[in-house]
Amino acid sequence: MWRFALSTGLCGEAAWCGILMPSVDRVGRYFPLTVAAPLESGGNLTALLHDDSRWFSRCEELALGSLAEEIPLEGFDQALIDLPPPVIPPRPGAVSVGGMGRSAWQFELPSLESVSPVTAALNQTLLERAFPAYSLWWSEGSERVRPSLLVTEGLPPIEGFAALLDGNWVNWNWGQYRVTLSPSPTPVSENGSKPDISEPAETEAK
Repeated sequence: MWRFALSTGLCGEAAWCGILMPSVDRVGRYFPLTVAAPLESGGNLTALLHDDSRWFSRCEELALGSLAEEIPLEGFDQALIDLPPPVIPPRPGAVSVGGMGRSAWQFELPSLESVSPVTAALNQTLLERAFPAYSLWWSEGSERVRPSLLVTEGLPPIEGFAALLDGNWVNWNWGQYRVTLSPSPTPVSENGSKPDISEPAETEAK
């Protein structure tokens, strides 16, 4: 099951978000079931990665219910019609170049607690500077696919799309960046010392 967000210009003038799930009909034919909704222009797509995910979760519930034939087709269609559209914060305004001859940006913060939304604004700004049109794809993974976030210029390449189904990113020539999360803070013992950590977590880039 993949969640996705498409920037403006990929599928018309609107940006889109939705889910993609392998499915099968009653006679055994396989097809990708897609549920998608247009987004208001001017939204920050990167905020979909960490903001309220109830819209995605509900779409996934309906898709899985239709696959298991727990929801009739008519009920599936009506449930999608009744689903409130996803709401995302506005995209950041244009970032001025400044007069230093290289990029150096200042994001004004109402307080330090507002760093998180500013990070989303920074992500959006950097993506738009790198790719005129782009798409984001993320998944909790499956038996074959590890949890992943994909960033592609335009739509995923046709010759590499199979990796979304089988998880063989190397075979389908995807660039990879593997992230290993740092361990949780080590509790301090009664004498005030910390146990030794034999090997720190590393971030591997390929």
